[in-house]
Amino acid sequence: MKRRMTYVAAVLLAATSAKAQDKPAVVSETPLRLQVVMTRFEGEKKVGSLPYTFLVNAAEAGTPPVSKVIAMGVQVPITVMVRDAPTVAFKDVGSKVVCSATSLGGGRYRLHLEVEQSTVADQGSRSPGSAISGPVLRQFKDSVDVVMRDGQTTQTSSAADPVSGEVIKIDVTLTVVK
Repeated sequence: MKRRMTYVAAVLLAATSAKAQDKPAVVSETPLRLQVVMTRFEGEKKVGSLPYTFLVNAAEAGTPPVSKVIAMGVQVPITVMVRDAPTVAFKDVGSKVVCSATSLGGGRYRLHLEVEQSTVADQGSRSPGSAISGPVLRQFKDSVDVVMRDGQTTQTSSAADPVSGEVIKIDVTLTVVK
């Protein structure tokens, strides 16, 4: 009888342990509000600023972060030749930000940002005999990892357009949502 009770207790203990293992682990995430601002300059003169604000959850260290994507844009018609006949194709023009975040502890967060921006360049600067007849599309891409704290703003990148000399600067502000 004692042996049977020990066997039953062992079976119940094994079943309880199996149920505990079946439960998903509780994953703690910290909600962050990010503002990414893409600012364009001609020399020292600011000519445009595009702010993007969104929420992303910072995963705890050791767990895979989930990416957040925000995009805004239009499609521009471009005439292309297909089998010696002109046809219209559409090219996406606009901005896209992909972000994931990981909590590093101590109030620090590692952000992985991928920023893309494409714009239609000013056609007024072309000479009348230019071989280019359609729109000229300007493109900027950046991928960066940065460690930030609550309330911090940092410039993650700056680049100059090789044709126009226009400069684009990317500023990021991180706020922990409470």
